[in-house]
Amino acid sequence: MYTLSEFGKNLICNVRDPVLSNLEKLISGQVKSEQDIVFHQRISQLSPDEILLLKELSTYLVDKTLHNLLFMFENSDNCLILSDDKNLAEISDGLCGELYTDDGWIGKFSQYKASI
Repeated sequence: MYTLSEFGKNLICNVRDPVLSNLEKLISGQVKSEQDIVFHQRISQLSPDEILLLKELSTYLVDKTLHNLLFMFENSDNCLILSDDKNLAEISDGLCGELYTDDGWIGKFSQYKASI
């Protein structure tokens, strides 16, 4: 049976963290694609404060995107059905809230701190 916690772990480990990891690679220059190299060159011209802002803003936008995605699931009758035929939203008291707090999905499963 696929659980709410397993879904959360997959969302964080396979969606959120890879995006934030990619940002770290863009900043440090550990990139190979032509588009990524262009971004790295542009980022390398920023001040340390601007790079910090970029990291904070990126994390915030990724978290807001996940929040909005979960809100969409929460307000859909059949958007995400788990293996035991339960709607994901039905087994949570608020999918968006599953992301946050120290014992939320980000706190439990992410390599990066939450934006909020």
